[in-house]
Amino acid sequence: MKRTEDIERMSFEELEGISGDGSVEVPEGFSDRLEAGIAGLAAEDSARRSSGFGLRTAMISLAGAAAAVVLGVLTFSGRGAPADTFDDPRLAYAEVEKSFSLISEKLEKGAGVLLEAAPEFNRPKEIIDKITRK
Repeated sequence: MKRTEDIERMSFEELEGISGDGSVEVPEGFSDRLEAGIAGLAAEDSARRSSGFGLRTAMISLAGAAAAVVLGVLTFSGRGAPADTFDDPRLAYAEVEKSFSLISEKLEKGAGVLLEAAPEFNRPKEIIDKITRK
């Protein structure tokens, strides 16, 4: 019997290999408990989605309220337009280019990390599906 720490350190490939190994004894009733747990999670997810007011709705509402406050402050403060900080338009344009370049680099790095991790997103579901098909 492996310890929890040992199992947590294993790769998906090792876990998948163990799940396909017929010599490992599965406890009695495990399949029923696993199916009941998955059904419970599905029911919980369904109930959460149908509740109406979730975290996503709250975040959208807060973002809208914050935008309204900022717009109101800018409109009623008498300072509708920001002061110009550059006398030379070329310097201003160079600063904008530098900012966009930095944003582009950060987005490319984040997209690269996401693309590297994407194949592993569905691995746990695939393993669970293989276990429950038996």
